[in-house]
Amino acid sequence: MTTSANNTPVLCLLEPNAAGDIVIHSSKVNLWLLCLGSFALAGLGASLQLITPPASPQAAIFATFLSIISVFFFGICGLYALFRLIQNKPALILSPEGIVDNSSLIAVGLVAWQDISTVSVSEYRGMHLVTLEVSDPKKYMPKRNLYTRLLAKLNLRFFRSSIQISASTLKVNFN
Repeated sequence: MTTSANNTPVLCLLEPNAAGDIVIHSSKVNLWLLCLGSFALAGLGASLQLITPPASPQAAIFATFLSIISVFFFGICGLYALFRLIQNKPALILSPEGIVDNSSLIAVGLVAWQDISTVSVSEYRGMHLVTLEVSDPKKYMPKRNLYTRLLAKLNLRFFRSSIQISASTLKVNFN
């Protein structure tokens, strides 16, 4: 236990293991909430198709489109959260070689220290993000499939880095 600047106790969760790596696991509670919420929203999207009486052919097409998109998106989120609950793999590892990111669907795996130019923590809409700015963002793009490359490009456009690590499912406290 350490103390902060105003002498209040602070629990340090980031202690190295025997190999010298700092291992951060996923928060099971947050993953369960993500899983249940995602499946509930997917179900709501599916029921949108059933409960919405089509006022016009265009409205029926729009409701069908929204239903398909919500079931697809939230279904993937729910399945991923369920997969992370079943898989007992560390979400983040800080090792002498670099940072191993297994924290999300768009995780890149090992990011070598020599490739990282900046590590920063920011807050976006109440969510803490760890941003890894790398010297060559394109180097980490081939490790990804088409869907995750698209999300990484959006991250690069909006956050100046293709590698964003959300702390919302990690067992760490930024407060």
